[in-house]
Amino acid sequence: MTITAAIDASGQLGPVGGLWPKLLAAAKEASSVGLLRTIVVASEQTDIPLELEQEAASPLRVLRAATLHEAVNRLYEEHGPRHAVRQYEREHCAALPLLGRPVSLVDHYQALPLLREVKRDQLLRTGRKREPEEDVRTLRDTDILRWEQEVSGEHVTYEQIALDQLFTHFQTVTENARRTTPRFVVLGPPGSGKTTLLQYLSWLTATAGLPTTGRALLPVRVRLREWETFTTATVGVAQQLDGYLAQQYALLSPAPTARQWRQWLVNGDVLLLFDGLDEIQGDPPFLTLLTTTIATYPACPTVLTCRTVSFERHRMICPDFPLFTLTGLDQVHRDAYIRAFPAVHPTAYQPEVLSAHLQRSPQLRALAANPLLLSILCYVVDNAATTPIPATRGELYASAIERLLTFHAQRLTTRYPGTAPAPYEKLTLLQHAALQLFARGERQLTFSGQQLGQALKDTLQEEGYGSVSGPWANALREDLSRNSGLLRGDGEQGFFFFHLTIQEFLTARALATHINTKGWTSSLRIAGNTLPIPLFIDKKSWDPRWHEVIVLLTGQLVDPLPLLTLLTDSKKEDLFSHRLVLAAQCLAEVRAEVRPACAHIVDRVTDSLFSTWVFREARGTGAVVAHCTDAFAALARLNGHIKHLPLLEWLQRQAHDANPDVRAASIEAFANIGESLASEMGILETLLAALRDPDVFVRVRTTEALRRIGTVTLSLPSMLTALLQAGEHDPEGFVRASAKRTLAQFAASLPQVPEVLSVFVARYPRRFGAKPQESTRWHPSP
Repeated sequence: MTITAAIDASGQLGPVGGLWPKLLAAAKEASSVGLLRTIVVASEQTDIPLELEQEAASPLRVLRAATLHEAVNRLYEEHGPRHAVRQYEREHCAALPLLGRPVSLVDHYQALPLLREVKRDQLLRTGRKREPEEDVRTLRDTDILRWEQEVSGEHVTYEQIALDQLFTHFQTVTENARRTTPRFVVLGPPGSGKTTLLQYLSWLTATAGLPTTGRALLPVRVRLREWETFTTATVGVAQQLDGYLAQQYALLSPAPTARQWRQWLVNGDVLLLFDGLDEIQGDPPFLTLLTTTIATYPACPTVLTCRTVSFERHRMICPDFPLFTLTGLDQVHRDAYIRAFPAVHPTAYQPEVLSAHLQRSPQLRALAANPLLLSILCYVVDNAATTPIPATRGELYASAIERLLTFHAQRLTTRYPGTAPAPYEKLTLLQHAALQLFARGERQLTFSGQQLGQALKDTLQEEGYGSVSGPWANALREDLSRNSGLLRGDGEQGFFFFHLTIQEFLTARALATHINTKGWTSSLRIAGNTLPIPLFIDKKSWDPRWHEVIVLLTGQLVDPLPLLTLLTDSKKEDLFSHRLVLAAQCLAEVRAEVRPACAHIVDRVTDSLFSTWVFREARGTGAVVAHCTDAFAALARLNGHIKHLPLLEWLQRQAHDANPDVRAASIEAFANIGESLASEMGILETLLAALRDPDVFVRVRTTEALRRIGTVTLSLPSMLTALLQAGEHDPEGFVRASAKRTLAQFAASLPQVPEVLSVFVARYPRRFGAKPQESTRWHPSP
């Protein structure tokens, strides 16, 4: 560092004539070898290149100051606490926790699309006035990935947004063109990589890799449940974000003070990364604090993550934030990660075999689209012993937990009061504790040491470890935290399961163990109440928080028929078939050996859901049963019967119905079923024919369906030619624009792009814009 200015007796800095020509060569040479990083000049100094005054300037930056005191303060901030924060985030975000093992973020991070919901005006239907292609600019200028809803003729679609565009041209992706500071919500299902996206953004910012129009932001990751816990132990202004950040970074040297954090927040110098809106208790005081904080610092770029099923809460916290959604892995990204997985048993781990197995198994392929589940699948397959590949989520979680309880690279010895429990005994104890903790509060995902200890002690007493179970509980908690990694945290910050999905599975396993041993009609004591199992499940089936538990429970029951019969009881159903959708998702988890006994329920659920949905969709009221599509992929894998026909055959017949709205509805159903249709050549032939349908709306739906199903549709040789014909020669601009978008996305996804497709895409550079593969990245959350 050097100060180049005229300094008077009072410490005022003055300009130096012809400064930069004198310093240019020497400064550049010194900065290139790391001897000079910063030059301080007077505020009135002229002839300084503007690029050197940018916050992100490197390797040389110029700072302006009016006085020597101001110069010292600015240098202290830049190379003192601000530098310490950046260094901390850079070091702590460089490694990703992969089921207890750290791996390099740079080496094990795959790209995923980030999607924005877009509402468009009514699309053309048969008989509507046809508009020229010049009037479909909205469609042409977006990369629409899928139709999601239709509300009174208004369609909701998703378009792909590049991550760098969010931070450099935010006004182009928000409805308010005057809003330039990127502030948005990221939604995603469990295990989709929301937490890791924030880790990536923090690392990228700390290493000056995030494009922020010249601003050197300070990245800050805030686990909302931890901040909420912090507020319960503090009062007044100490609860505010600046006080919390001062406490979180108190061990840095030099550590930023609360006053410095407050100033940086006011100036908009901080990238706020709020994680887990769905994980907080949501008490009114904290919700008010969070809402006020977001409103108080409008200059700070802000990203907030939330589970898809809980995103409605954001409407109260930040109603003006645009929504973006993380999607699943396609075949290219899935196979790339499988190849890059850091295997412990490299001689036994066969990535090509796993990839080929996923291609042949639609049910597993659907699971592998989730980053966390794919990591667990790779972990299970990376085994010295030859074991069959799990077929359901329940089997997958069971295999992973068994390995976590028995294998660890550096197991630490735990002192138990007596003989240490065997792995299966630890699992029994843990799953009972998980059930009691899950049922304790509506959204309690973090538990104090006392709460966890009490749950373990109660479980130990029930399992016959004696009335003095405290030492056993402490030893078990230490063992599970230090060795298996199934439990994380400490007594200060609280304890939690390494992922909510694992806690849901353990909760389901505890319920299944009780039902399998004591019967479906037995009573269960949980959270201080005793209820018959049927009544308990009946109540929880209306609570979205328990849906995953009920689905996973089905796959672990010796006899799932009573549960499925309860869920499909028409007398207990609502007008929108919510419990029927839950039943369909449960059917996908039923074990193969039990499935024949459930065939009649599969047929009844399939008939009811698809018939209702197609009826509504064909009449323009599909939005009221849009949630039914969540079960389509699962039911397609089971391929139950509708009117004595297998589901997929029935849908094919609907695609040839005389009513174009029925044909369009069946095409939409195929789109919701997705990639698992890759091996159904008859359906691909139906989609091929639909590209030439006389109804424009059917043709548009078909091009969108092909995009959503993916490049696997090109396994039909004539499909690419038909799409090229639609993009070039279809008489309707809507169809041409949509076909071009599908082709552009295919070109971006295929490892080897056919020459004819490359030529076609290159012919329309203005319409395709940025390459579709520009996107966010992913890795499983810890």
